[in-house]
Amino acid sequence: MPAVVARARVGDTRAIVLPSISNASALTAVSRPKLSPGVKLHTDGFTATRLAAQ
Repeated sequence: MPAVVARARVGDTRAIVLPSISNASALTAVSRPKLSPGVKLHTDGFTATRLAAQ
């Protein structure tokens, strides 16, 4: 099951479980309500994550 884990420098951690088909639209839908505007993302280069971040 795909998931995204976000960790703030101050220690706040959020885990987001993704739908089994993880494309940019799915990533945007689940991450937008949980991540504040202006966050800095570090990823493994998965194309869908890059597109969702835009």
